[in-house]
Amino acid sequence: MKIPTQARNSGLQFNLTPMIDIVFLLIIFFLVASYLSSSENQEAIQLAKAGGGRYDAEESSRRIIVTIDAEGKLLVGTKFLTLEEFAAQIQPAANEKPIRDLEIRLRADKRVRYEKVEPLLVECAKAGITQIKFNVLPGNDK
Repeated sequence: MKIPTQARNSGLQFNLTPMIDIVFLLIIFFLVASYLSSSENQEAIQLAKAGGGRYDAEESSRRIIVTIDAEGKLLVGTKFLTLEEFAAQIQPAANEKPIRDLEIRLRADKRVRYEKVEPLLVECAKAGITQIKFNVLPGNDK
């Protein structure tokens, strides 16, 4: 074996490969998270104002957010559904135990007539869902 005549003074070297891997993973994570949060944005609707409402700080572990737009169409997540499709979608969720953990969060446009909301409430009652909350804006509606 040849003995080096000059001492190698290469100094401290960093391996940047793991750091670059982590940075790329973080970029992918934030891209996916931002896509999911933007696709989760509900349709822009005008919520009704309620003076007697209260903020519920308790979060349900299982929540289905239903939006009813001004034309009376149901929007669950990012998909428009008919009432029958909605009933078929909540039935498996309602069959999971405990049912008291399942919450329906209803976002209805203030111009929607009650006749469009009532069938939705009836389907929830048929499925045994009792936790139904309405999203409203604070204040008195005039």
